[in-house]
Amino acid sequence: MEFGRIGNYAGLIREFAPFLPKEWTGYKFRINFRGRLLSISVSQEGTQIDLLKGDDLTIKLNGKDLKLTAK
Repeated sequence: MEFGRIGNYAGLIREFAPFLPKEWTGYKFRINFRGRLLSISVSQEGTQIDLLKGDDLTIKLNGKDLKLTAK
């Protein structure tokens, strides 16, 4: 079962549509993608994606553009 549902096309993250099983309160993970470190938190309230390291990145989160800038 996939929870993150990350659509990766031609080496680019095009779409992120997380899934949270109703028995869970949330989950969190980090991924390295092309020199960038992303922190992803999914809860019943929503999804938070933070760019921890690397160049700015724009992805789609549940169909909407999200521009990420390193903190």
